[in-house]
Amino acid sequence: MVRNSLCARIANIALMTLALLAWANPSSAQTYCDIEAHDARTTNSGSANLLAIQGAINTCKGGNGHVFIPGKAYTVTGTLTINDNVAIVGAGRGSSVLAFTSGGFDVDTNDKVIFRDFTLTTNSSSTAIAIAGTSGIGNGPGSTIRDMHLSGCNICIDLQSAWETYIVDNLIDAVPGTGVAIKLANSLGPDSGGYHVQGN
Repeated sequence: MVRNSLCARIANIALMTLALLAWANPSSAQTYCDIEAHDARTTNSGSANLLAIQGAINTCKGGNGHVFIPGKAYTVTGTLTINDNVAIVGAGRGSSVLAFTSGGFDVDTNDKVIFRDFTLTTNSSSTAIAIAGTSGIGNGPGSTIRDMHLSGCNICIDLQSAWETYIVDNLIDAVPGTGVAIKLANSLGPDSGGYHVQGN
């Protein structure tokens, strides 16, 4: 009886481990882009990393692609644009860092976008993540910002028009005195199909 119970526990642990590995290393059925495979480097200029990471996004977007940020710190200068569904995933907000000297992410799509498990810092005049972008074409239904560390931004999360967006378990700090941690469009309502904010 004890042996059967032990075997069952080992089997459960093995299944959980496989599930975690599948999340950290998406299957070949998904497009998987490591930013270093697109020439992002910790020693690059911010403008060079902007081009490299944008290249990874452009390659992986659509079809539930995953852009992976290794557990290092990368300087980025300028705005990264997302116009199709993609997941931007790090190795943990304590280890994967995108340090923007200006700019951030501009999301302008009708598709789901995921930001998870990395740190994003930017300057006191910039927006870290804007969903629906400046043109307001899309609304990113079901987009998720989870387990992130956002720091130093004028506006850390700007939901201009983002239906069914989930903002969960993020650390937001070092926002300037005139800054805003989470800015919500007046037309959005909490937990009514508009946005869901929890544990930040």
